[in-house]
Amino acid sequence: QHEPCLSAIIVPSIAAMNRGIYLVDGSAVKDNDVLFGCHSPVQNRKHPGNKAFRQMIDMCYQQYQSTDRKSIKMKISFSIIERVWENQGRFLNWNPAVNSWQVLDKAKSREKAAVALKNKGKKPKYVPSLLTPDNVFE
Repeated sequence: QHEPCLSAIIVPSIAAMNRGIYLVDGSAVKDNDVLFGCHSPVQNRKHPGNKAFRQMIDMCYQQYQSTDRKSIKMKISFSIIERVWENQGRFLNWNPAVNSWQVLDKAKSREKAAVALKNKGKKPKYVPSLLTPDNVFE
């Protein structure tokens, strides 16, 4: 069995911060959805579905990193996306071309989960600086 890392996950049920933001099909973003893309990175981190997704990544990270077998890694990443789906969540990506969220398919969703597991704990490649010449000495 390769799902014990998710046995204690609890998906929060607080109101979605993204109310009023809709998908291409007209449906609203839900609390259990996981948001990707650069629509609002800070808001995405605070979204309940993203918090639950990060909790799942944290719980499965050791198990994922402890194996070299691709088949087991795939099962672990699939178990994460299946848990999101069991909670009526979707994996959504911001599409600036249509100014809306779009639902990712199973392959892209698994890829996002696998990348999150692989990159957990790594520093982002780019972190914008809060220091500017105007506020360095304030």
